[in-house]
Amino acid sequence: MIMVMKKKNYRHLTPLEVIAIAEAVNRGEKVAVLAKQFNVCRQTIYNAAQAVREKRIQSPDDTLTRTIPSKRKRTTRIAPEICQQLIELKRKYPTWGVAYLRDRWIQMGNAPIAKSTIYKIFKSTDLLPSKTQASERYERFEMMSPRQLYQMDIQGKIYLTGIGWVHGFAVLDDFSRIIPAMIYYPDVRLSNRILTLNAAILQYGILEAIYVDNGSQFKSRGERMNNFELFCQAYGIKVINSTPYRPQGKGKIERFYETVENQFITEVKQTIQECPGYTLNQLNQDLAVYLASQYHGRIHGGTHEKPSGSIRSRNLVPSRSSY
Repeated sequence: MIMVMKKKNYRHLTPLEVIAIAEAVNRGEKVAVLAKQFNVCRQTIYNAAQAVREKRIQSPDDTLTRTIPSKRKRTTRIAPEICQQLIELKRKYPTWGVAYLRDRWIQMGNAPIAKSTIYKIFKSTDLLPSKTQASERYERFEMMSPRQLYQMDIQGKIYLTGIGWVHGFAVLDDFSRIIPAMIYYPDVRLSNRILTLNAAILQYGILEAIYVDNGSQFKSRGERMNNFELFCQAYGIKVINSTPYRPQGKGKIERFYETVENQFITEVKQTIQECPGYTLNQLNQDLAVYLASQYHGRIHGGTHEKPSGSIRSRNLVPSRSSY
């Protein structure tokens, strides 16, 4: 019969245990007794005594027990010049939030910095706006799928040298918050609204309904429909006008324009100061880049997902053959 010897499970000694073993050996304690007491082999007892003799682990008499490392609090230090660069960027674009500023900081080729660290830097220099009292809450309506309802409005005007004020026409999908189309024009003609909505249809397909205000550019005042209403009727799009004196109904597109004002327009105004020859064509090109790389690629606070991701999750991708 073959006997199988069970291997003993020895363990590692702590520095304090090594010191205690060395002191016991010096007092004349038997190695076998110490090995059984500390659940280690005899060789480990000899090694422990030798380590203390060679002062690889120091004894209490030499006040060297302090060599046992203690856990230190992790600290994050940012170089003063980096802090100054972040502060200057915030002062240049004061409407940029911490999350957006951090993304742009990384896109500029800088090393990533935690949002909490940037927040502390700005808080210490009073660069963060004070919290305002929450406004009155209103019940919000939500659509169940993309293209079920679009919202359309005109805002975000910018002054361009040699052209004058240009106006932003935007269409927003109520479900996903994606922007099917946004274009700047040098005027607020009715035809510009039709061109913008047509661009959205070419890109994402025909929608079911569009929510607009009661302005004459959207709603006819007589029995005859205006060109915008005729255009929507041709595609079978239902036109829904907002309730007068109740802007909350357009809250989603109003919030989008606020984001554009704080992020994109703030940067454009700085660009115009540095380059007076900035054109309307450049403005619309930069706007398209901003929407694709920034707005559509960031987590939306209302839907808690990216607008582009919400569209893809419903298998609805931009297509020029949707109509």
